[in-house]
Formats: sequence, structure tokens, C-alpha cells
Amino acid sequence: MEMNVVLKEGKENMLFGSVGAGYGTDDRYQGNMNLNKSFGKSQATVAYSVNNINKNLSSVDQLLRNTTFKGIGVNADFESDFQRSGILNQHVVGARYQYDLSGKNQTNNQNTFQGNVNARWENNLQENESKTILLTSESTDHNSRASKSSSEYDSRHQNGNFSYFRTNYSTEAEKRSYSYNGNINLRNSHVESISNNLNLYDYLENQSSNSLENSNTRLSSDMDFNLRYNLNQKWKVMDGNGKRLNKTLDLIGFDFGLWGAVSSSKDENFVIGFYENITNPELDKESHRKYENSNNTKNLSGDMNLSYDKISLKQRLIYITSDVDQQVNELKDGTMIENGALTHISKSNKLEYEPALTYNTSLQNKYLNGRYSKNINLNLSMGARFFRDDQTSTLDYRNLLQNFTTFKPNISLNQSFSRMGKYYLSNGFSYNYNEEYPSLDRLRPIYDDINPGIRYYGAKYPLKVTGVHAFSLNGNYNEMKQYSARYNYNVNYRIYKDGLTDSLIYEGPEQQVFTSQVPQSQHLVSYYLSFSKPFLLKKDHTLTLNVSNNGSWGNKYQYVDDFMQEMINRNLSFQMNMNYTFLNKLQVAMKNNFGIYSRTDKKAENSNNDYTSKNWTLGLASAYMLTKRWTINTSLDNRTNFSKFQDNKALIWNVNMTYRMLKGNNLEVKVAALDLLKQNKGFYFYDSVTEFTTGTRNLLTQYYMVSLSYMPRKFGK
Repeated sequence: MEMNVVLKEGKENMLFGSVGAGYGTDDRYQGNMNLNKSFGKSQATVAYSVNNINKNLSSVDQLLRNTTFKGIGVNADFESDFQRSGILNQHVVGARYQYDLSGKNQTNNQNTFQGNVNARWENNLQENESKTILLTSESTDHNSRASKSSSEYDSRHQNGNFSYFRTNYSTEAEKRSYSYNGNINLRNSHVESISNNLNLYDYLENQSSNSLENSNTRLSSDMDFNLRYNLNQKWKVMDGNGKRLNKTLDLIGFDFGLWGAVSSSKDENFVIGFYENITNPELDKESHRKYENSNNTKNLSGDMNLSYDKISLKQRLIYITSDVDQQVNELKDGTMIENGALTHISKSNKLEYEPALTYNTSLQNKYLNGRYSKNINLNLSMGARFFRDDQTSTLDYRNLLQNFTTFKPNISLNQSFSRMGKYYLSNGFSYNYNEEYPSLDRLRPIYDDINPGIRYYGAKYPLKVTGVHAFSLNGNYNEMKQYSARYNYNVNYRIYKDGLTDSLIYEGPEQQVFTSQVPQSQHLVSYYLSFSKPFLLKKDHTLTLNVSNNGSWGNKYQYVDDFMQEMINRNLSFQMNMNYTFLNKLQVAMKNNFGIYSRTDKKAENSNNDYTSKNWTLGLASAYMLTKRWTINTSLDNRTNFSKFQDNKALIWNVNMTYRMLKGNNLEVKVAALDLLKQNKGFYFYDSVTEFTTGTRNLLTQYYMVSLSYMPRKFGK
């Protein structure tokens, strides 16, 4: 929602914000500050945040929503994230400036400049242990691998965003509406990391271990910009006989956009690898390698739309070029020598051009003043894509030139009905055809034998494009009243022709992965349903209900040891959120998320290869104002995972109490107890077509904290 707030005369000068700090057990700490100054047409904000309790600040707006005078409730998004992997130590400083050149306070006619800058320093320590089980129709003891890793990241990031908006919306027939805007983003980062990874393979023909110690430094910078100009057609004017009064030029609309990006990065990796083969010690080896990689990429794209009455001509052009220079040296007999299989200089040039001719017409347009309106619109589009992918490299097998031409038809039918003052209803149907092209890394990947347990071979044979037929049905219903009901639905059906899949072969000391093409059609059906409704229970008591449900069904083909499997995959999830409020005294929120995934091997003679997993999250949160100064907040989150192989559950209970002081209630003391039951666990699982992975990772656990915040609020001179 966007609100246009006009301040009383003399109140344009404002100063408000918050400054606070807290310290807790296990040396947990947090601090934040934001100051906002408004004077006439200008607004300025400075902000700072520091913590080691997994509070991830991504924008100045996020801090303002949660730390200003009224920015505290049950839906806060700047709280400790007990599900975030690792322990995050973060410092962020940012500033924002906005200037309204017009100063007219009109949302439809903006003339605004805005600038945002921020710098971020982070340290993140992550630990992870997992076990992966191979899902096959043959149940054997040797069908799994285990992994253990630890890593520490130190990173520094600087970002800047500068934008300008100009819009002029006119309802007068003799005037055009227009808009133009532009923005530029600048980013720079420096990341250093140290990691240790251990993989243990326990397959029928591969019982081995591989240990990697990695030290990495990465420097990167990039810039992107976006420019857009839009000039609308004039409103169509008819005389009493149905004759158009507009001139031809009045019905010509124009839209143009230009986007570009430049990025560069440099990586330096030192890797030590230890490989041990239990069944064949002659394959044991130790590797010491230094990787130096530089990558420079340039993107430029533009689109233009010229419309006249019901016809539009659209064009889009995209050009992407990148240069990669990778130097790899390894230790041999005490001397660092070049690894010719990994050292390469490569260049990529991709060019894409898409023209399209679109025809829009109204099949029905009825309007009865004060009663209803009916509309049915038909959209037809005939387009094409011309794609060229030119890859050159000092590695001969990576030299590849691909040219593709795709015919892209599109048809859509949209219907809307509005009962004035009652409700609005719309439905739409669309069909389009597209093609997906095989990438170089899918066809001819580079093999790095420092991890001998798995190897990607690419495609044995030339691959065709993958054709995608997409059908979509969608709609929504909105009541036009204070406590209105809303629902939305979306159903999609996709047919994939000549789709790509991985062919897995477990042979000898490695897991071999090939890219194969499936001659059979693959089908995917997905849907999304949502419903929301606020209820006025009685005076000052409101209950809001939000319910959504989404799911998918599809078949996926997979080769394992030259045997084709056809997997039937089903996903189903259900969400229900309720919020109860009583004035500003009491807030109660409930979230309920349930998901189920099932995988069935259609061609298997037994159910050894079938698999089902479920997850359920139930959360309760409340905020209660005992007095105008004293507030209690509490939340409960219960997480449960069920699977064929392992079950896990955790209950997280957080409580905090705040007390405000001084005449304006703008000095706050807060006492918080997080994860009171000390049950937070980093368990997780991943579902895939051929494997099931379960594991644990380090997370934030129980701590207590006391914090103090001051919120200045000054309006007027």
C-alpha cells in the first residue's frame, strides 16, 4: 500500500528514529540506530546495525519497520533467525536521501530523486553434517555417502543505488500520460573464506574418502543501469455516430527500455586434497593446487514497443559477452607446474533477438452506469527468437557454435465483470510455446579430478532443443467493501518435448553423470489457491484469515545404470495464517504450514524405490499491552519433519517484555529470553528424484538479552 501523507503547516520539519543497544548471555549483543530528518521536499535517513544473533539487515526500510516508535509487533522481520545456517556477525551502515522536485504531493504525478548507499561487513561460521541415500529399486547395504564440512566467511560489501522517477498521469482526452525513469546500481565486495570438506562414499563399487581444505579470496565489482520511457496513447474519443474523433498520431503509443550491466571478478583458491580408496589403495593420491580465475562480463539489452490502436510491434535485443582466464598450477615433485586440463582462456558471445506482432481486441465491452461493467479481451501474438551462442576456448572440446530459431505463438483470453460497489471478478486463459537450449556446461563440462568421487561427462550425442507447451488458467475475486473477501487461483500445465535428464552410472571409483535426452513427453501440472477475509467480531475486535494451498504433479525420467526410471513426483502444501487484534492492546497471530512430498517409481516391481516425506510448522505469537508503557511479547514455533528414513522435531519458545519511560514513552527497556526450551536443532532434509539427503547444521541457540532504546520524535521547528 502507498499512502500520501500531507503534514499540517509548520510540521514539515521532522526528526524521529531510534538508537538502542543490548547485551546477553554467551556474549550475544546487538545495536542499532536510525535517524530520519524531513524538511520540506527532502527526506534523509542514516542507519546503523550491529549484532551476532542472526539478525540479517538487508535494507534501511527493514530497520525502520521494526525499530521506530510503532514498529514493533508480531510480524517483525528483523528478529533473530533461528533457522539460518551458521552464526552471523554483521555490521551495516546505510543512508538514504529523497528529494521531491515537484513538491505537489500527488502520487500519480511524481518527480522524485532517491539515493541509497550502504556498507556491510559480515562474518559467518557454518558447520554441516549430512547423509545421502541412493534411491534404487535394489536395496543394498552400500548405497550411501556421508559429508562433513566447516567454513568461515569474512566479507565486506559496498552498495549504492540512485534512481529518478517522473510520472504524469492524465485523464483528459486531449492529453497523453507519460513516464520515464532511470536507476543505477553499484556494488563491490571482498570475500575471504576457509573451508574443510570430507566426503565418505559407501557404494557397491566405490568405498572411498575425499578430504578438501580450501582457502579462497574473491574480489568482485559490478554496475547495472536501467532506463525506461513510456508515452501512452490518447484516450479514444467518439462522436454520437460512433465515429472516432482522434487523429491517427493520437493513437500511437511508444515504450522503450534499455538495460545494461558490467561485472568483473577475481578469485584465488588454494586447495589441498587427500583421496583414499579403501578397496584399491593404488588409487590414493594427494593434490596441492592453486586456482587463479578472472571473469569479465558485459550485458546490454533493449526492448521497444510501438502500438497503434489494437496492434503492437514488440522487439527485444540481448547481447552478453564474457571473458574467462583461469590459471591452475599444482605441486609435482616439489615444483608448481601448470595443469593443462584446467588452465584455459575462454570467450562467450550470446546474441538474442525477439520480434513479436500483437493484436488486441475487445470481444465484449458493456457498461451500465452505476450497475455493472463486462469485458472480454482477446490477445494474439506471433513472435520468434533468433539465438546465437558462440563459445571459443583454448580447450578444444569447449569450442562450440550454436544457432537456434524458435517460433513463439501466444494466445490469451481475459474476462472481467464488476458489480458496482459490490465485487470485481476476472478470469484468464493463455497458451504459449517456448524452447530451452542446451548450455555449454551441460554439453561439455570441465572435469576437475580433485574430487574423484563424482564426474560430469556431459552429453555423448548432440542434443535437440527442449520444446515447452505452457497452458495457464487464472482468476481473482475481490469484494468492494471494508471487510472484503478475496480469492485467487492459478493453474498451469506444461508439456516438455525432448527434455534433458541426468543419466547416472555407478561404476568403479566414481559416480558418473551424463546428460541424456528423453524422447517421451514429460508433464507438469501445478496450481495455487488463496483466500483472505477480515472479520469484525465485535467493536474493536478484528480477525483476519489467510488460507493458501499449492501443489504439483509431474513425471520425471531418469537413467540409473542404464535402466530408465519414470518417477511420479507429487508436492502438496497448505498454509493458514490468522491474526487477531483488539485495538492496539492485543495482537495474536497463528501460522500453520504443512507440506508433503511423494515419489513413486512407476516401472518398479516393488515399493523399495518409493518415498514420502512430510513437514509441519505451527507457530503462535502474541503481543499484549498491559499498560500504555508495559508490553509482553511471546512466540512458539513447532517444527516437525517426517520421512521414510528419519523423523525430527523442535519447539522454539521466545519471550520478551518491554517497558517505556519518559513523558513521551520514547525510552524503552527490553528483556528477552530466546529459545527458552533449548530445543532448536539444525535438522533438514532434501528430496530429489534419485537421492534423499538428511543432515544437521549449526544454528543459533538459547540466549538471554537486556537492551535499551531511545526513540526521539520531534515534529515542527
